[in-house]
Amino acid sequence: MDFNPVIRVQGRALSLSELSAIQQLIGGHPQWSRHRIAKELCQQWNWRTPLGQLKTFAARSLLLKLEQRHSLRLPRLRVENRRRPWGLGSDPVQWCPPPLPVQAPLRQLAPWVGSFVPTARC
Repeated sequence: MDFNPVIRVQGRALSLSELSAIQQLIGGHPQWSRHRIAKELCQQWNWRTPLGQLKTFAARSLLLKLEQRHSLRLPRLRVENRRRPWGLGSDPVQWCPPPLPVQAPLRQLAPWVGSFVPTARC
């Protein structure tokens, strides 16, 4: 009897030989990122969305689960290659201390305070 257990991950059934093939793909291309490995898996499995795009996000999630649950060895994360989130410049945000409290008689501040105090409307 041929005994080849099946691993079910994200609705996909993988045999131990397929898991081994994934590990060989990773070992054969040590320079590849996790994203590149996921893209290659999608191409090999023809894993696409209804619009024909590769399901790389789902494949990366599958690879992470295989790493956590079934001892798949993924390449290390490449933090230096990540894109910067929208709106953040290249310089780190500088921390500014809170402003000092204003210490002056109200008479000196009256022209300024009057312009900022809302008037009551009845």
